[in-house]
Amino acid sequence: MTPTSGSENTGIPGIDIDSAEQLAQRKSGAVVPATDTVMIHIQDVSNGKIFLHCENTGKERGALGEIYLMELVEGNWTKAQRKSHVISELPATVLPAEQTIQVEFDYEAFYGILDPGTYRCVIDVNGISNAYEFNIE
Repeated sequence: MTPTSGSENTGIPGIDIDSAEQLAQRKSGAVVPATDTVMIHIQDVSNGKIFLHCENTGKERGALGEIYLMELVEGNWTKAQRKSHVISELPATVLPAEQTIQVEFDYEAFYGILDPGTYRCVIDVNGISNAYEFNIE
């Protein structure tokens, strides 16, 4: 299970379109800003969890909101199917000013065991959705 890139446009309304240069940086695995002051990258994907490294270089605190998964199915990105008993979202996480935190997202609790394939972890950062791609082997 390996992260494959940073944030990129997922084709979902509300997700910003990046420049070709930003997309190239993200596909190379470079850490790129989710916002002007927040940098996020997938540190690890293992044991049913995604570990996110989140750095806020700004003078104001940030907010990480909803996290959900998308999967690549027949060339199209679709929201991954959640377990039927999952009804609530994760609470928002405060990202303190000028600090770095690690966020652990237990995707197995929400989605069960994922089939091999390419996925995106979509994270709401200060009201802007950002997607981080990874593979399950």
